[in-house]
Amino acid sequence: MICTLKGKGVMKTKECFISVDIETTGPVPGLYSLYELGACVIGDENLQFRTDLRLLPLARHTNEALSAVGIDDIHILEGWGITSTTKAVVSFSRWVRKVALKSKPVFVANNAPFDWMFVAYYFAWEGVENPFGYSALDMKAYFMGMTGCSWKDATLKHMAEYANVPFGGLPHRALNDAIIQGKIFAALLHSQRKQP
Repeated sequence: MICTLKGKGVMKTKECFISVDIETTGPVPGLYSLYELGACVIGDENLQFRTDLRLLPLARHTNEALSAVGIDDIHILEGWGITSTTKAVVSFSRWVRKVALKSKPVFVANNAPFDWMFVAYYFAWEGVENPFGYSALDMKAYFMGMTGCSWKDATLKHMAEYANVPFGGLPHRALNDAIIQGKIFAALLHSQRKQP
């Protein structure tokens, strides 16, 4: 597959990097619920996926998770998601396979262990094959390896500064966050290819 990184040349790869972001009611799947999922193809952020999900029955929540998205009452989220988890997971799987074509889809996220565990849990819960397989690419770890910085300094802000990408923070909406982190990761990939 040839991925075009807008204005930055062409990268030939057999992989399709997909930026994924989620919003949840707490820190771990099963006990807490995923309620929003967004994704885009890195290098072509116009190829997008977004869905709101119904909360899992009896799902817990933390005030910290809700306040991050400006919500102060869990009952607001109870009417938020109109999509069943089954429909959401099946739709996401189809979208990933469609945009990846014959390439290997690669799940990319900032703090991928968090986003990955929820998405993998939901695929397993619904009995749907995970199109990403059993791994994900973590932007924080990638940036540490690339620059030699500390874990503490491997932030989206520092990644954006390093790659010369404007960054004003995250709105904590899954698709918007996926697009922002996708643009930053595309710029990081491009800067790596320019290295001798």
